[in-house]
Amino acid sequence: MPVEELVRDADGLVIRCLRNVGPYENNIFIVSDAGSREAYVVDGGYEPEAIASACSGLAVKAILVTHGHRDHHENVGTLMGLLHAPVAIGIDDAAQLSVEPDMLIVDQQTFSFGPQSLMAIHTPGHTPGSTCLLYRQHLFTGDTLFPGGPGNTQHDPVRFERIISSIRERLFTLPDDTNVYPGHGRDTTIGRERPHLEEWIARGW
Repeated sequence: MPVEELVRDADGLVIRCLRNVGPYENNIFIVSDAGSREAYVVDGGYEPEAIASACSGLAVKAILVTHGHRDHHENVGTLMGLLHAPVAIGIDDAAQLSVEPDMLIVDQQTFSFGPQSLMAIHTPGHTPGSTCLLYRQHLFTGDTLFPGGPGNTQHDPVRFERIISSIRERLFTLPDDTNVYPGHGRDTTIGRERPHLEEWIARGW
C-alpha cells in the first residue's frame, strides 16, 4: 500500500498517510520526528501489517485512537503486537475500544515525540470521547470535522448541537492556515471550512 508523505519540515516533523485503508476507506496517519525517529500512529482499524510496514525504522510510542467507532480500531490489538506499542483513546470512549486501553486520553493532554508534542482536544459529538490531535498548524480530526461538514450524528439533535459546539469553540478558534487531516477523505484547512458553519447548522448535518 502506498504511503503519502504530507509534511516534512525544517523542525523535523514528518507526517505520512495511508489512505483508503479497509472497507470504510480510513486514513491512517503516522506522525514522527526525523531526529529521534519517535512516532505516533493516529488510528489503526484495518490492515495492521501495512501500517506496521509503513512504520519500519520508527519507535512508535503509542497508537492514538481518535474515537470509539470500530473502523478506527478494529484490528488495533494486532497492530499493537506488531509495533510493540500501547494504545490510547479518549476517556469517554474507553468502553468502545476493541482491546483494553493502556492509556486514557483527556483534554489538553500532550504526547511528546523527540522535541515535538501533540496536544489532545476533546471534541464530543460524533462520539462522547471524540478527540482531535494538534501540532502547531496540523490538526488530526478523526470523524469530528471533514471537508464540507461535521461527522455523522445520526440525526440526533443533542449530538449535533454538541459536535457543532466542539467545532465552533475548539477547532474554529484555530488559525485559518491550520491543516485538517480527517479520518476519511481528503485534507482541508480550518480557513476553508469555517465560513460554512452556519450552512451546516441550517441543514442540520
